[in-house]
Amino acid sequence: MKDHMMMFDMPFMSGYDMMMFDMPFMGGHATPGTITVAGTATASVEPERVVITMGVETVRPTASAALAENSELLDMAVNSVVSLGIPIDDIATSRITIHPEYDTHYDVDGQHRQTFAGYNVRNIIMVNTDQINMTAAILDTAVQAGVNNVESVQFTVSDDTKIRIQESLIETAVLNAKHQAYLALKPLQHNIIGVEDVTVDPSSGAPLERISANLFDAFASIATPIFTPDEDLSATVLVTFLIGPDYYE
Repeated sequence: MKDHMMMFDMPFMSGYDMMMFDMPFMGGHATPGTITVAGTATASVEPERVVITMGVETVRPTASAALAENSELLDMAVNSVVSLGIPIDDIATSRITIHPEYDTHYDVDGQHRQTFAGYNVRNIIMVNTDQINMTAAILDTAVQAGVNNVESVQFTVSDDTKIRIQESLIETAVLNAKHQAYLALKPLQHNIIGVEDVTVDPSSGAPLERISANLFDAFASIATPIFTPDEDLSATVLVTFLIGPDYYE
């Protein structure tokens, strides 16, 4: 019985030691508070690839005539791009659409009428290449060969590079969240005592150089200037910290 009583008496412990063990989250007197902070980290990356989305749109009285002309013009455009040294494997069909078109007008009685105008065939390809310095030449050559629909030009990085950089940003984002929590808690004389939850939400935003379909005259001359903006990659984390009074203050 004497030994049993000594386990609870602990005369060698000071008041300071007892206070450490009487922290709210350990003594059962209270539940620790929480603070939720979003941490972010961003890196600007030089683009590694250019993705050009463009194609040919034709309208003819019959579907077969529209398809035939469209195929001929697109073949000429693809061959012109390949002649620049772009591998055929870097060129892929994005989508093909065929639909009837109608002209709308009002007759002599003021009634709204639709007249069949022909079949519209749109064949869109995507050029995805690491030869970024050839961007202007690809556009100029393709438009001169028959392309009449330029949808967009996007400068980006490879998937492997994107994953590697975003993974490296997660640690920085967590440290950013921890620093913000520390700044908020310091004047409150509280401190971080644990972590309740962490949510990682990596994301990226790729600046686009978009080129409207009605600007084909801009590519009538060689070496239309195209500028390559850096791509901003980012990672965001949402951290919920457990907090308690700072006993060292």
